[in-house]
Amino acid sequence: MPPGLCVYPTNELTALRVGEKTLHLYGDLDQLKEELTNAFPEDKKPIASFIKAIKAYERVRIPTKKPLDRMNLFELMRFGIPMLPMVFVYLKYSKISIGEYVERFQNKQLREVFLRTMREDYSVHSLLYVLQALARKDTGVPEGGSLEIARRVAAKFTSLGGRLHLKQEVRSVVYEKKMAKGIKLDDGVFKPCDDLIIACDINYAVNHLLPKKAKESFFAKRMDDVKAYPANTGFTLSFLTSKDMISFPKQYDFPCAEKELHGLVASHIPLRNHSFDQSLMHPKGKTLLTVLLPAKDAAYEGWNALTPELYLAAKTTLTNLVAEAIRDELHLSPEELEPLDCATPCTYERYCNAYKGSYMSFIATRFNKRLMEKGTFPGIKNLALCGQWLMLPGGIPIAGFSGKNAAYRISKRENGRFWDYDESAPLKSKP
Repeated sequence: MPPGLCVYPTNELTALRVGEKTLHLYGDLDQLKEELTNAFPEDKKPIASFIKAIKAYERVRIPTKKPLDRMNLFELMRFGIPMLPMVFVYLKYSKISIGEYVERFQNKQLREVFLRTMREDYSVHSLLYVLQALARKDTGVPEGGSLEIARRVAAKFTSLGGRLHLKQEVRSVVYEKKMAKGIKLDDGVFKPCDDLIIACDINYAVNHLLPKKAKESFFAKRMDDVKAYPANTGFTLSFLTSKDMISFPKQYDFPCAEKELHGLVASHIPLRNHSFDQSLMHPKGKTLLTVLLPAKDAAYEGWNALTPELYLAAKTTLTNLVAEAIRDELHLSPEELEPLDCATPCTYERYCNAYKGSYMSFIATRFNKRLMEKGTFPGIKNLALCGQWLMLPGGIPIAGFSGKNAAYRISKRENGRFWDYDESAPLKSKP
């Protein structure tokens, strides 16, 4: 992270109220094992096996120095051999869903813990990957959240001579003789290019920016196969509270009466407490609380089909239901909790062209054929792809390293090697 940006450490994935007790999913694996074993002694053996699998996953590494397809045999060996103990665990657990995995635990409440942490159609691989990052202290929350990261990326780009053209939607790409020649903006203006990087949502790219044959590509096939590649979508609600939350867990999950609203089914509330981040503190000292309700494709379809009037009414209903659940759980009066906003999958689709409102890539299920795709498009020499859609399950870190890979491909094509921005050698000038 750039100098000056505070990253708040994450010591636990979440705290969950289960019955009358609160369980903590610690990043420290010894603590996690003790916490689960003390709470569910009858499941001591499968808990130990679960912890062992997480430890094997601590060997996982992401290829951030260069794209995998650009590594030679010796580089691949140096990268891959240390991960072999993890690979065997991956081959086992990537083909088992969370819903199937929980059946090995006797205690019903422990099964509930897993299912509230990650929905049933995820593969166990996804949970192991998250927990290994937490165990290695490779996680954290940046000050100001994702918006501050975006601002810093933009500032770095412009400081290096880049130019931003804002509020101009790209409608299409012009291709000629296996080359991307430029882009057409919403107002019809043509902007030529030497190289093109497509970093937007893959659904928009397939339908508007990539060549026509993209509609037969692996991305399009994934979008058509909702069983193997369901959308990673959800509803985000935000609130302000006047209650002092500084000693409350950063993430806290509690059960609620199950509700169904146009395809969205909610039986627990994953609450995020942002009191640790002073940059998000309200001027009057109020604390920001957010809730991300995971949803399935059916929720997007249901809400997307609503009329504008019914859609607004549904947002109000959902906000009131979640607010009531939070007030009951935290013992707040109506005056102590102020609703701010409710963003649905349709919101993210409208503002960001996000596929079904997805905030990450496709869900990694047991039906996935592969996790990673190359950042190239067959037949187009000067085109590079980047973004979270190149590797499941997506997210900012994957988008970041895929962006570096895109820069690597262009630099290699133009200069014969990858020049980092702080190296003194200039880029080869165009004739």
